[in-house]
Amino acid sequence: MIVDSVRNYHTDADDRGRIDIIDKLAKKGVEFTTAVTSAPSTVMSTSAMMTSVPAIYQSLIYEGFNSKTRSLNTLQSILHKNGYNVLNTIFFPEGRAYLAPMIGDICERYWPDHLDTNKFWSNDNINEILEALLHEGLADPFFLYLNYNCRHDPKTSQKVEHGLKMLEEKGLLENTIIVINSDHGYPDPSRNISYTQMRDLGHDLIMTDDNILAPLVFVAPNITPKVIKEPVSLLDISPTILDIVGINDGELKNENEMGKSLKSLIFEENLSPKNQIQRVDNRYIAQNNRLSALRDNRYKYIFDFDNNKEFFYDIKKDRLELKDLIDDEKKTYEINRFRAVFKSEELKILNHHLSFIKKRMIETIGKEAKKIALVQINNNKILDLSKRAAKELNMEINNVVSDLRLTNEGRTEIFDICILILEGKNPRIHSLQYNLSKQIKSKKILIFNENFTEVSAPKSWVITSAEKFFKVLLPKLFTSPKAFFTDSLNALKRLWKLKK
Repeated sequence: MIVDSVRNYHTDADDRGRIDIIDKLAKKGVEFTTAVTSAPSTVMSTSAMMTSVPAIYQSLIYEGFNSKTRSLNTLQSILHKNGYNVLNTIFFPEGRAYLAPMIGDICERYWPDHLDTNKFWSNDNINEILEALLHEGLADPFFLYLNYNCRHDPKTSQKVEHGLKMLEEKGLLENTIIVINSDHGYPDPSRNISYTQMRDLGHDLIMTDDNILAPLVFVAPNITPKVIKEPVSLLDISPTILDIVGINDGELKNENEMGKSLKSLIFEENLSPKNQIQRVDNRYIAQNNRLSALRDNRYKYIFDFDNNKEFFYDIKKDRLELKDLIDDEKKTYEINRFRAVFKSEELKILNHHLSFIKKRMIETIGKEAKKIALVQINNNKILDLSKRAAKELNMEINNVVSDLRLTNEGRTEIFDICILILEGKNPRIHSLQYNLSKQIKSKKILIFNENFTEVSAPKSWVITSAEKFFKVLLPKLFTSPKAFFTDSLNALKRLWKLKK
C-alpha cells in the first residue's frame, strides 16, 4: 500500500503528514524509520521500487521514460511468472500512462464508468475498484498494489484502513505480507516554498530529509514488532518481498540492481543493518536542475550538477540541514569518503547510458551509416553521449545547430542519416526541430524521443498546444483554479522560450 508523498513524521501544518494507519500497523510489524527514497518523484520512485534499479539508470529524461526500452524485471512480473494473481491500482493519470506497461494489470475491468481516466482519482475511487475486484473474488496466491493519495483528503488514513478491512473481511490478510510506505516525503511548510515555486520547479529540487525519507512498515506472519533506525532504501522493498515468499533468493535479476533483502533484519533478533550509504537522484541523467544526495546514519552529501557545487551536512547535529560543512577541514575524511562513492557511482551511471545509446544506434541505424546529422537543440548531455557513442562505433555525428550552422539556403552536404531527437514538451521547439531536419540532405530521417525510442513526426505546434489546453489545462479551471492559472502561466513561458 503506497500512500503518495506522505512524510515519515506527523504534522498538522498541511495534508502530507504521516497518517495514523501507519502507526497502527507499525505496532504489529517492523518499522524502518530511516527509509530513503531512490527519487523524490513518484514515477521515478515507483519504477525504482518495483525493479530494485535506481531510476537514474532507467531513462535519459523524464518525458522519454519507456519501461520497454530497458526490459527490466519487476516485482509484479516475477510474481506473475510464479503463479501469483497480480493486480495494481494507480490513482493519477501520469502514473497510469508511464507505469502501467511496467507493472502490468491495472484493474481496468474494475474501473467504475463514472471515472475520468484523465483525472486524479480519489481514495474512495481506489476503494471502489478494490470492492469491485473483491466482489468478483481474488484468487490465491495474490499480489495487490493499492495506490492512495494524501492530497486534499483529511480522511486518507480512514480510507486506507477501510481498504484493509475489506481485505480482512474476505479472509485475505491471513498468511499475508502487508507493506505500507510512501514513495517519498514532501518539503515541510516551514521551508516557506510558495505554491507557484512548487508548481513551476517541482518539490524534487529539495533534498532535505522531509522530502527524501518515507515511512516504511512490514507486517508479516510470525513477526516480532520492532523499530530499525539505520538507513535502508525503498529499493529494498521488492527484494525483501521476494525473499520472504521464497523466490529468486530475493533477487529480481536486473542489471544495476541495487536493492537488498531486509528479510533477515525483519525476522532475526538483535540484528542491525550495516550503515550503508543510500543514494537519491531527483532527475534523470540528461535533465536540468539535477541533484544527487548520498546519506548514511549521520551525514549527507549533495551534488548540484548545474552549478558544479557540493554540500555536506551533519544530520545528527543539524537535523534541519542549515549548516553546510563542505569547507570544514575537520570533516575532510568524511567528505572524501562520500565524494569517492559519488564519483564511482556517477561513472557507472554514465557508462550504462553510453552503452544503451550505442545499442540503440546499432538497432535503429545499423553499422553501415557513417555520417550522421543530429538535430537537437538544448540538451548538451544527450549531445555529448551521442557523440561519444558514435565515436566508439566509428561514426561521425554533426550537430545541426552548433557544428553546422544552417543558412537560409540550407546545406548541400549529404548525410547517411539525419537523426531528430524531440526534446521536452514544448511543441514550438518540436516544430522548429522538425523543420530543421527537413532542410538537411540525407538518405533518411529517424525521429526519436530523448530515450532513443522511435516516435512519429510532430504535429503543428498550434494544434498540439490547443489539444493540451483543452484536454489538460482547461479542466483544472473548474477543479483547481489556482493550479489552472499557475500551470497556464508556466506553459506560456515554456511555449515562447526558444533558445537562440
